[in-house]
Amino acid sequence: MPSDAGPLNPSAVEAGKDVVHQLNNAFAKVFETVAPGVVIIETSKKNEISESSPLDDLFFQGPPDENRSRRNPGAPRAVQTEGSGFIMRPDGYIFTNVHVIEDADKIEVKLRDGREFSARVVGADERTDIAVIKVDGKDLPVVQLGDSDAVRVGQFAFAIGAPFKLDYTFTYGVISG
Repeated sequence: MPSDAGPLNPSAVEAGKDVVHQLNNAFAKVFETVAPGVVIIETSKKNEISESSPLDDLFFQGPPDENRSRRNPGAPRAVQTEGSGFIMRPDGYIFTNVHVIEDADKIEVKLRDGREFSARVVGADERTDIAVIKVDGKDLPVVQLGDSDAVRVGQFAFAIGAPFKLDYTFTYGVISG
């Protein structure tokens, strides 16, 4: 349908560009402020294989290596997973998800600034899928939590993480009712 609004007012267009530019800068500032407290969590655990499958040789052998003997069917193999979390206290307490750290034999945490720490689980609630892990660190960058009672429908919500071995990602959405 054609619009009967008439020609655009050049000053309104410029004002709109200014608002978009300000919003763009505000989003970048949110990322720059929060990302230092967001961590990459790498875990490994031994996985018991009860039966050998023809697909195991195809997908779980790793790159071809003529000097490596074939995997022993039914032998445990290390399974590595990755997830994200955020630092909630400067002394190393980190929120993450239970499914990220569940049954892990080893938990490693990487900060955006390049520091790496070993971590241990200090608490987990499977019903809510929330876990707390701890690293031995001091003066770590924390993510400041907002007041969930003050959140309103229509406000922006942001997510920062590092899924699937990607560098830090940033996305946003809108709170719905």
